[in-house]
Amino acid sequence: MIKNRQHSRDRSKGIQAYKETIVRQFKDQESALRFVNEVAQQYPRYVRDQFQVIQFAITHFRPQIEEALAVCIKEQLWSANDLRDIAQHLTRLKDKKDD
Repeated sequence: MIKNRQHSRDRSKGIQAYKETIVRQFKDQESALRFVNEVAQQYPRYVRDQFQVIQFAITHFRPQIEEALAVCIKEQLWSANDLRDIAQHLTRLKDKKDD
């Protein structure tokens, strides 16, 4: 009998490992864990997509990611897209200031 493997395997293990990998990349890991948990709670169906956006933001906007995280938590913005957009905005502001 042909069986779809998606139905029998535990996909939460991969998500948990991904979450831990993301959190470890922040200096303020306590805040990062809070943010990631809130994102996972807000978007349970799309949690992997949200984590991919967070990872993209960390990779591309590393110098501003901690500040962006602080803004998201302060303003209660529980979306990976908000984190990315704020980090991108802060990067642009810094680049303008350096010119």
